[in-house]
Order: sequence, then structure tokens, then C-alpha cells
Amino acid sequence: MPRTALLGGIVLGMMALVGSVCAEDRPVVFEVRVPADATVEINGKKTTSTGAVRRYEAPPLAPGKTYTYTLKIVAQGKEIVEKIEVGSDKVAVFDLREKFSAKPPTGNKYDREGFVTFVKDNRLWVFRTDSKDLAEFKKLGEVEKHVTRIAAGPDGMTIKAPDAATLDAYLKATQK
Repeated sequence: MPRTALLGGIVLGMMALVGSVCAEDRPVVFEVRVPADATVEINGKKTTSTGAVRRYEAPPLAPGKTYTYTLKIVAQGKEIVEKIEVGSDKVAVFDLREKFSAKPPTGNKYDREGFVTFVKDNRLWVFRTDSKDLAEFKKLGEVEKHVTRIAAGPDGMTIKAPDAATLDAYLKATQK
């Protein structure tokens, strides 16, 4: 066997070994956002961390593999049980604070269950809670593609939404 082929095979083998060891050595890291006074259990074990942002490190996983944890969060007289899936490829963030909030996410008087609203330039923007369009609006301002209905909103406001289905569902929710 030629010497270069043998050397190349050894180098490739070592690279594969180093790559697998490095991947296995990477722990799973995830972040949980909860009310600051919350108690958190992971798979039935109470954690000692405090504050609104908790960062946890779990045993390493092989690349591409995931693991499911059960979180139990108790705060403000309310208990939430949530299953989360984590992997080794990135830090996962789970924001559970809204589940403890009695008021709508923005605190806007026009918010309805399942919807978040913003008044901008005397127009009411409406989004479904946790939608991609809401995230885009918070990041960039107005969403490029949207539906407008003049004077159709509460208090005769012009209402805007990313699509007609969201707008219609919101208007129906305001009639309850």
C-alpha cells in the first residue's frame, strides 16, 4: 500500500474520531424564561436556580438527536406543566412568562384572547399571539403584506392585519 494512502487513511480516521468526541463532549444547553419568583422542576427534580431567566446544561447528545424534558413551573398561584424538546445543535429558549400573565401580552385595551394589538398612527394592528407576523412587526414595524379595513375596528379605528382570516377572527372576538 502506498505510504500516502496509508497516511491519508490514518488522518481521516483521526479526524472522524476527533469530530465524534467533540460532538459528544458538547452538552445540551437550554434557557427557560419564567416569572422571577417561580419554582422550576425538570423531570420531577426541583432546581435551585432563581430569576426570570434560567439557563440549564444537560448531558451531551449525539448530533441530530433530541431529548424531551418535562418542566413544572409554579408561580403566582398557578402551575404549568410543559414538555420541551432540546438538542445539541443550538441553545433552545423557552419563554413561558405569558402563560402566567393575567393581562394580555401588550396590555393594550384592544387585545383579545389569542390576539395582540398595537395602535400605530391611529390605526389598530392585529396579530395572532405568537405568530411569525407578530415577530416581524416587532422587529421591523409594519408588515409589508397586510389587509386594511377602514373604520371597521373598535372605536371606529382603521384596522390592519397580516391576512383577512386574522382580521375577521379578531373582529368576531370583539363582538363577544
